[in-house]
Amino acid sequence: MDVQGSVSRSVHDPCFVSQSVVTPVRDPNLVACKSVVPPAPCRISMGNTPHPNTLTPQKAAELLRLHDAVLTKQACSPLTRNSVVARSPSPTNEDLFDDAIAGLADFDMDASDSDNNNEDNDDGHVRKAVKIQESRGRPKAADYEPSVRTIFGITWALYRGRLCTEGAMPDRMQEVTWAKLAWNEACKRLQSRVAYDAEIIKMITSRSSHFHGEVKSKVWPYITDEYGFETSTRQSVIDHNIMLVHELKKDFSFVYKTRSPDGNKGLYSTKIIQKVVNMMWFRDKKDEGVLYPEFYKPFPEVGLALLLTVIESRIDEWSTGSQTNKMFTVDEYQSVLNEHLNNLVDFDEHTKAQGLLPKLLSRLHDNGRIYSKADPLGHKIGRTMACSAFEAAIEEYNEGRGVSSDDEGDE
Repeated sequence: MDVQGSVSRSVHDPCFVSQSVVTPVRDPNLVACKSVVPPAPCRISMGNTPHPNTLTPQKAAELLRLHDAVLTKQACSPLTRNSVVARSPSPTNEDLFDDAIAGLADFDMDASDSDNNNEDNDDGHVRKAVKIQESRGRPKAADYEPSVRTIFGITWALYRGRLCTEGAMPDRMQEVTWAKLAWNEACKRLQSRVAYDAEIIKMITSRSSHFHGEVKSKVWPYITDEYGFETSTRQSVIDHNIMLVHELKKDFSFVYKTRSPDGNKGLYSTKIIQKVVNMMWFRDKKDEGVLYPEFYKPFPEVGLALLLTVIESRIDEWSTGSQTNKMFTVDEYQSVLNEHLNNLVDFDEHTKAQGLLPKLLSRLHDNGRIYSKADPLGHKIGRTMACSAFEAAIEEYNEGRGVSSDDEGDE
């Protein structure tokens, strides 16, 4: 290929020499070769980059949005409405979705905190929970080594505390989040570093339904005595029970201390409330109401709303005139719980000048603590007498008015 060039001297500047190059004609048979120059590396900011396994609010919200969207699509699908049409299981079915939520145990809720904790630990080792026996059926704490069982005990107490203070009926995402926080806090208190897994998270979150069932069982013995239900096959007694259910549920009459046609008195002072608080949270000195004052001093408003909801569910069991066991489900009683929460908020707002709700919640805690026979609040273990008391005893001895002398004893 020839390249033609020419050099010409500038007319204006005899010392300047310019060179022009004629561009060669492109050969149509030439093919461009693939570039072998590697692309420039992307810059990664280490300061603001989240941990790859961090369960961010965005991830959680996206998971819930996907779940709700698929459920809505399935509900509108003709295949869903037609029950005779068989379809293969979907990953969004409730059971499989539970497994997916349990799988979130792979995410680290506190990635930055974990890194700091690793630095504080000499070897940065987080060990796995060790089982001493294979689980038969549903896994339980007894399947694990004693140190892990201790973690479970504190974790369950902390988890139940969140149920009483932050939300008695959490959704699945809240359950998983609270379970991880409770496990991490328990390990911190015990100065232990044991990692949770999907099975451990599921064992913790199952305590939500266990907790509801336990409150329900504590309420049951007091319902008949408190409200006057009777067990009988006589129609007059059955009719009386049905009428009593309506009267108690009308205007939330069952939360009053005294009930009469002329008017109810003693709002939120019905004796059954304190009785159940005592038996559920303050049975003895080692119960949760005593050991975890961060949750129960004063008694939590959410816990009181849950207790009122369970009492109402027990009253509902007499709606046919005879007591029949009724399942306490979130689907049926979530709205009832919200009603009681709203009532407590309104009660607090209308009586803020008198501080009635804070006084009520403090009284529930203080009476429960007295029932548990725990040391009074503010009592410090290891009290000592003042030196002035000893000096006074010496003075009394010297004056013969205190401890008797040996001579007086001989007489």
